Amino acid sequence: LEHVEADVAINPTAPIRLVEAFLPMLRASEEAAIHNVTSPIAFVPRGSIPLYSATKAGLRAFTKALRAQLEGVGIRVFEILSPLVGTVIIVNRQAPKISPEEMVRKLMRKLANDTCEVRIGEAKWFLALHRIMPGRTERSMHKLRDQWLASALRHTVFRPTLAAQQVWCETARSSPRSAG
Repeated sequence: LEHVEADVAINPTAPIRLVEAFLPMLRASEEAAIHNVTSPIAFVPRGSIPLYSATKAGLRAFTKALRAQLEGVGIRVFEILSPLVGTVIIVNRQAPKISPEEMVRKLMRKLANDTCEVRIGEAKWFLALHRIMPGRTERSMHKLRDQWLASALRHTVFRPTLAAQQVWCETARSSPRSAG
């Protein structure tokens, strides 16, 4: 249960709390934006990583609802649908990924277009295929990716963030705001 709570604290609880904390400042700004990072897994939940799939879908739903809520207020809400990025956490995994530098270049180019749903790399083609033939795309993705993705997530991806998130949760629980 501790693992479940920590994972849910990362997506979507932490972004929701960050929005809550910064919303007054964002409302006071002339130009403001919120950027939440989701994944194609928000569209196609994976049997090998059901909790991660559910948290990304939850973050996607929150982002879309927040965008609707803040429409006309001057705060733009972006959803960044990210492919697997070759960070230190997964650098040795044998899986299709893009470099952090390439991710940033593509992200900045897409954000300049002011598109609220930013699809980068494989997320772009995956979502297009999923819209045209959802059943086939899901079956193909499950077959091709479940083995390496489950291994990557189980062994490395959440481990560094869990320790940081536990500190964040303990701090949040002990703050006066969370006491009431």
